[in-house]
Amino acid sequence: ISTKNNTLNLTSGKGLRFDQNTLRFYELEAFDQNSISWFTGNLTFNAEPLSKVIDQLESLYGVKFNVKSAELLNCRISASFDQKSLSEIIDILDNILNIRFKNIDTKNISISGKGC
Repeated sequence: ISTKNNTLNLTSGKGLRFDQNTLRFYELEAFDQNSISWFTGNLTFNAEPLSKVIDQLESLYGVKFNVKSAELLNCRISASFDQKSLSEIIDILDNILNIRFKNIDTKNISISGKGC
């Protein structure tokens, strides 16, 4: 990829980021498939902490999670969600982690329970 002042050669497993302010491309060390979940609708987690899963869900679905116990954030998740709605993902997480999700309103969701 080349622009007037910026050339990058990408290799397998690398990612690319374009900064609109500087009009430059930047190479990313490792490409995270979840970074394009807004386009693909797919999320994959491999022993990721719930905190990272929540960050991805908040970004993708425009919601905010309120976690009642900080210990829950350390629960590890390995799962793939292909073209799933937020409610489907929540149902799966609810079952595998022994936690409870409760809608406070359309943009805020509470998480509680014993967890992992």
